Amino acid sequence: MRGKRAKLQKMPAPKSSSFEEWRDVVGYEGLYLVSDQGRIYSLIREIYRRAGVDSRGYPYVTLAGRGKARNFTLGFLVLRAFVSERPPQYTVNHKDGNKFNNQKDNLEYMTCPDNIRHAIQNGLKGVYGEENPRAKLTNAQVKRIYRLWKFGQSRKELAERFGVSTATIDRIVYRMGWKTVPRDEVA
Repeated sequence: MRGKRAKLQKMPAPKSSSFEEWRDVVGYEGLYLVSDQGRIYSLIREIYRRAGVDSRGYPYVTLAGRGKARNFTLGFLVLRAFVSERPPQYTVNHKDGNKFNNQKDNLEYMTCPDNIRHAIQNGLKGVYGEENPRAKLTNAQVKRIYRLWKFGQSRKELAERFGVSTATIDRIVYRMGWKTVPRDEVA
């Protein structure tokens, strides 16, 4: 029926077992519980909370209480309850790369650069350089462009010669792009 909400079946509060441990959500004690398996339970409404998916593809829940509602990723809530507060400049990493696997054993804190390295090593993040299927240049061509520019060829001439825009040449010569290609061999 349109306009009518399905009645939610109330569930008794979960208890920790050998399969799943429950703890208070930090900052929402007495309102919500989080499990080491990544599930959320509302003590007020007596229901398991269903997670949405944010714009980056991470499951999240909206927690209300203490005067305002806030969105939290499940991984963040699990680590905060079972490990510790997140250190400054750190982010949540999913060891197996699966954003939906929010079990405590699959989560860890990492610095942002380490998290990006982990994603690249596991094929989860963009591929750079000539390995990128959209690349118009090879690594050898990038080295050659840089060398020719160092020896005085104009960016416009290089763009015409290699069939790319001057903006692409700028990104190469000013080291804003193609950062994975070493340029130290230039004499």
